[in-house]
Amino acid sequence: KLKAAMSATPKPVQPGDTITFNPTISATANSSPITVNCSVNRTLTTPAGVTSSLGGQPCVDNSGNANIVIPIGGSVLLRPNIYTTANSIAIGTKICDTITITNPSAPGYFNVPADQTAQDCSVVAKAPYVQFIGGDVWAGGGFAAVAPGTCNAGANITTVTRSSAVADGTIPGSGTAYAAFALGKISTFGSGSMALVSATGIGDNWTFSNINSGNLGFFGAAQHCINDYSSVYSALPISAPPGINNAVSGAWHIAGPITLAGTMPPGDQPGGRKVYFVEGDVILNGQVRYPATYASAAQIPSLVIIATGNIRVLDTVNQIDGIYMARGTFYTCHPRPEPATINTCNVQLTINGAVSSTGLDLFRTAGADGATPATQKSAAEVFNLSPEVFIANALNQTSQTTITTSNVRELPPRF
Repeated sequence: KLKAAMSATPKPVQPGDTITFNPTISATANSSPITVNCSVNRTLTTPAGVTSSLGGQPCVDNSGNANIVIPIGGSVLLRPNIYTTANSIAIGTKICDTITITNPSAPGYFNVPADQTAQDCSVVAKAPYVQFIGGDVWAGGGFAAVAPGTCNAGANITTVTRSSAVADGTIPGSGTAYAAFALGKISTFGSGSMALVSATGIGDNWTFSNINSGNLGFFGAAQHCINDYSSVYSALPISAPPGINNAVSGAWHIAGPITLAGTMPPGDQPGGRKVYFVEGDVILNGQVRYPATYASAAQIPSLVIIATGNIRVLDTVNQIDGIYMARGTFYTCHPRPEPATINTCNVQLTINGAVSSTGLDLFRTAGADGATPATQKSAAEVFNLSPEVFIANALNQTSQTTITTSNVRELPPRF
């Protein structure tokens, strides 16, 4: 009895990737190697934007031999077929390869084919990116108030990057403008404003992973605790907070859950400084914005939201400004449906400020597709560490027009 099989690698693929279809033929109950003579019909599903290395082909093994010798209890790889997809191929395109073994003969064993047809398919899917601008990314530190003195954990940074360049010659993908640090593993995440990664998917440039001595940046990191400022505000009496639009400054201790949205008044008016300490979850169901322009640095407002639970951003929100801290997880997509589709949270989210949380769930599906390099490199989530964090900060009542250096460390050059 002959059996044909087909496998596709990888499954699924991103636009611009290649797919290799590997057909095999095997025999069952053969007590000695047998030689098979056969012919093959190969059906190739090649939609627009896909080129194939093969058309129909004879029944030959990967070395081009027409007489296929099947070992005892084994199989033989036939000639693979490699598809190349275009960068602009439509998301959801299905690419299939079908092989049918016909007229096999193996004297003394069989003359009638069985299990002779095999098919496999791969679907073109988008893998959205996340980009951090103006600051570093750190994974592995916990909140001091939750686990004082033992807050390090082996957290990973796991995102996606294309395996092929787009039309302008660059490789799009996830990354940070500066350095990336993790107490666990960093995979498929670029740094130094580059999405380049090695063939193994390990980040390069300014990327420092702590647990694998075979990768760049192996080091023993000291404790990295995050101060969530709960001790500063937990003693405040629980009260109902003013809305974000409300022209009142201050700090509030709130019994959650709470839903927030609005635009902060300028800093030189009442309402320029707000800290919300929430016992529970926070849902951001609309834009949370600072004014578009300021007449002076004194007008820069500051909003800080601290949650002992999770912070969830509604799927239609495209911008939130401020500083956000969550002992739970910061979700960029709420509600979070399973499974995700290209219609799930498909609006780009821009966060101007800073985020500290136990987990960061990046579930937006915007970007990472289209016909131009700009759209193919567009991220689903963009984190901007904006200057307002340093110039005006409600946590420490900072209000200054000059950013000064507080610490300098000399490092050896890297070539």
